[in-house]
Amino acid sequence: AITDEQATWASLAATTQLGVRRGDPALGEVAVVVGLGLLGQLVTRYLRLRGLRRLVAVDSSAGRLELAVAGGATDTLAVPAGEAVDALREATGGLADVAFDVTGSAAALAPTTELVRPGGRLVLLGDCPTPSRQTLGPRVLGDSLTIVGVHASSGREPWTYREMTRLFFDFLADGRMRVDDLVTHRIGPQDAPALYADLRRDRSAYLAVMIGWSA
Repeated sequence: AITDEQATWASLAATTQLGVRRGDPALGEVAVVVGLGLLGQLVTRYLRLRGLRRLVAVDSSAGRLELAVAGGATDTLAVPAGEAVDALREATGGLADVAFDVTGSAAALAPTTELVRPGGRLVLLGDCPTPSRQTLGPRVLGDSLTIVGVHASSGREPWTYREMTRLFFDFLADGRMRVDDLVTHRIGPQDAPALYADLRRDRSAYLAVMIGWSA
């Protein structure tokens, strides 16, 4: 029941599923996802299945926020993480129980900690190319925040990479998970050089790009 194109999502889907598992969002909690690229969109779609009271998407791209709403977000904040605290309080009446930094940006970690209530959790998902530039911010110790790092290779029994992939495919097959709407471009391999040049200039118009090798 899974198409070849859907199957290409397996690696990203396992990584993001692990992130949601490690963040352990509970029924009725408030979650925030900062960064709505491919990983952030998948995190949002998994979180929708966890029975949250509010699911808040934070990104500066209106198009990505629209996709987040389609994937289950209840609220959107079109601001950088560093400007989201007041807007989050206004939208939800407080701070998040759990936040997910899915930006891959060194600058996002510290302000994302500001979105979490005392005693809450922050999941850091997505490799930052300059981790030495990441800072924790002033509230981590004082508010006893828990920070969880996630990588695809860190799955453990019973939820190994293989089993998380199987579950993802089950969710695709029964309609609880969708990925087709996240594909913004489909190209042939001959178009790849121009694509990569565009990505270097501005990635904002792109999410998933499928390179079809059958033609």
